[in-house]
Amino acid sequence: MSLAPTMPRAGDPHALAQRLRHRILLQAPNETSDGAGGSSISWDDVATLWAEIVPLQAGRYERVFAEQLGERLTHRITLRYRADINSTHRILFGERLFNIRCVVNVGEAGVILEILAEEGVAL
Repeated sequence: MSLAPTMPRAGDPHALAQRLRHRILLQAPNETSDGAGGSSISWDDVATLWAEIVPLQAGRYERVFAEQLGERLTHRITLRYRADINSTHRILFGERLFNIRCVVNVGEAGVILEILAEEGVAL
């Protein structure tokens, strides 16, 4: 018997809604010139969203993604589909910071996004 969460069917919004119990803040980088040839990055709030945050079994995802991403993925964050999320964004959950490493449109259906993220490291 598998203890892994099962994905709701694309046509079953109620099953997905029951899993989205974490309130997260999506942020986008805003690069500002410092006037001396350099720049600084601040973070703008984009949206407050409901999500499911699940710690990963590191070995499983490191074997699959390590050669492609070169990162240690620590969490899978699932939310309703949004076309405007990419790996330049980050997620704030309370005091915890997640850097987005990969965004997957589950089943290419435009219903569910799975974000593979790394917690607590600089970009």
